[in-house]
Amino acid sequence: MAKSSKPFRWWPLVALVVAAPGIALAVNLTGTARMEVVQPLSITALAPLDFGLVLPQRRNGRATCTPKSVVVRVSGLTQVGGCQAGTFRITGESHFAFSISLPRRPIELTAPGVPSGGFVTVKRFKSIPRRTGHIGTSGSTLLRVGATLNVKGDAPHGRYVGTYTVTVDYN
Repeated sequence: MAKSSKPFRWWPLVALVVAAPGIALAVNLTGTARMEVVQPLSITALAPLDFGLVLPQRRNGRATCTPKSVVVRVSGLTQVGGCQAGTFRITGESHFAFSISLPRRPIELTAPGVPSGGFVTVKRFKSIPRRTGHIGTSGSTLLRVGATLNVKGDAPHGRYVGTYTVTVDYN
């Protein structure tokens, strides 16, 4: 078989393909769109923040209940029976991170039959975890909240109660 002495030239073929109308060079590809709905965060109160029994002295007093349910920094009052941190169960998507918002301003506790007037306030809320947390592999985690109780020395006898808001949100 004899070899051709002239090399094959591609350019006329390329010119024909480019110049010829009706020859399609487009290629189609099908893409995929997807998403997943994650479990929404929820928070459930398990135990109230409880400062226990308090006997004010003649001056204003305060006691701090830590998020670990330990009474610290007691002054101007007698605190009996310890304290209990507020406890919440946070439920959501496993391993997701969340942020925590606690009250920044004091809240007032009131008692039936006692006029409001700031006799008892709670401030300086702290939590464990602090500012952010992670949902555990089980889909939930615990949040513990402590704060500082302030009692005026002339606070009338009564069972004082108030509410505070804890907000959690996915990061």
